[in-house]
Amino acid sequence: MAAADLYGLLGVARDASEADIRRAFRKLALSLHPDKCNGDPEKIAMFGDVQRAHEVLVDPERRSFYDRTGSTELPQAQQYAAETRDFSEVLGQLFGGGVAKPTKRVDTVVVPVSLATVHKGRAKHTVSFSTSERCEDCRGVGTLDEREGCMSCISCAGSGVRSVQVGPFLVAQSQCAACAGIGRCIKPGHACRACGGKKVVVGRRSLDLKLPPGIPDGFVHTSRGKGSFSPETGENADLNLVFKYERMDCLVVREDEVVYSLDISLVEMLCGFEKVISPWSVPIAVSSPAYVHPEREVRLRGLGLSRLNGPPRDLVIRFAVKYPEAQEFIGFSPALRDLFGASKAEDASKVKADSDAACRL
Repeated sequence: MAAADLYGLLGVARDASEADIRRAFRKLALSLHPDKCNGDPEKIAMFGDVQRAHEVLVDPERRSFYDRTGSTELPQAQQYAAETRDFSEVLGQLFGGGVAKPTKRVDTVVVPVSLATVHKGRAKHTVSFSTSERCEDCRGVGTLDEREGCMSCISCAGSGVRSVQVGPFLVAQSQCAACAGIGRCIKPGHACRACGGKKVVVGRRSLDLKLPPGIPDGFVHTSRGKGSFSPETGENADLNLVFKYERMDCLVVREDEVVYSLDISLVEMLCGFEKVISPWSVPIAVSSPAYVHPEREVRLRGLGLSRLNGPPRDLVIRFAVKYPEAQEFIGFSPALRDLFGASKAEDASKVKADSDAACRL
């Protein structure tokens, strides 16, 4: 039966909800029921078709498989897993066997975020990333002609499972790796040209998010069903967006404070300075009217980076003195010695006579 027939029989769209499908079936069942069609064989046959379409489309697993393959019957692997799920879990715990229970896939994308965005937040933050999308040419089947282009999997004989003897009386079944449990493979020469039979193509996707102010480094936003497409399940994985702070050499973000290393020259250290810093696009004036000790720290309460569900961090400013090169001091040594009362170089010669070694810089 073609992929669109079940939806056509019920008169619903392919993206119809379960409630819409049930509503359409009840309406058709009232008019096609054998008790009301006076023995009309065509209506009786149509009632059976409508009933089967309803059974498939209200079952999420069978509907997903039907949308991907056009078949109304699940392969043996999925039927077996559905009927013996509890027993398989016990076997897996005791012997490591049984049918593997499928788990929901989760994709992870790391998103760099500026400190300006972290501090202020953003009502609309667009994130773009590469991902695997369902091939629209073949609808994720891998071939343009499902009837002529597919064949039963040779490895599992179309069952979708492989059996392994794990003991005298115990056989464990696992999903066939060759067909990913579907039970069918693509015939040579019939692969879709757009995807090469892989059923997926590489594309780009964009998501618009609202970022609150002060998200922590490593903040995770989960979007259900926005990850890569899986031909095996016919579903998109969940997507975890991990936001990581963009790094700045002069800045370290901690839990309760932000440490900022401010470069100043030797003259600025001695004579004072006026500077404006804006590590997250918020201008902050920093000044010293006179000498500042290079090991001094200045703590500005509440002027640091915003925090989610908490008060802003403190901003701690440390001073990194950039000393001149040695040749820049030539000619200024006598004046500096007079200014600071330093000993002259010739006075040091008296010490050399009493020393076992000497070092000249």
